[in-house]
Amino acid sequence: MMTNARKHDEMRKQMERLYTTFYQQLFLYALTIVDQEEEARDVVSDVFSLVWNQWTREEDITPVNSSYLYKLTKTKCLDRLRRDKARNNYAAFLSHVQLPETDDEVHLYEHHIECLREAIASLPEPGKTILDYCYFQRLTYQQTADKMQLSIVVVRKNMLKVFKILREKLNKATK
Repeated sequence: MMTNARKHDEMRKQMERLYTTFYQQLFLYALTIVDQEEEARDVVSDVFSLVWNQWTREEDITPVNSSYLYKLTKTKCLDRLRRDKARNNYAAFLSHVQLPETDDEVHLYEHHIECLREAIASLPEPGKTILDYCYFQRLTYQQTADKMQLSIVVVRKNMLKVFKILREKLNKATK
């Protein structure tokens, strides 16, 4: 039976072997996906950190092969690309949004928000509940359908109906 210190030392040696064997290959692979050296280095560091944390949690050295490391690297790269895309989309959105600057603009903005609240409150069921589940509780259409014991088609049709009603009410209220 190995002592904790011996296990830790063995894990450290295994990690060093993994690192020296695969770091450069994984870095080049990540670089082909993320296209920035610093991002690629971060991804590969995350991969090795993940393996290390997995080993320390399980207190056992789970065999790691190259395909597992490449898969982890690809997943981490794609996660970063998605995160960066979302960040860029949000920045683009913010650049187009004009925040109210004058008192009149603030009052108009508040009026629009109040009109939206009233329009949502006046929605018929089940559309009102479906809107709540899909947009305020962030459930998928499938999760909403399951929760309400409806088909996903009914959820989609109700969402289309809800949006049409909201557009009509908001257009009337804001004119």
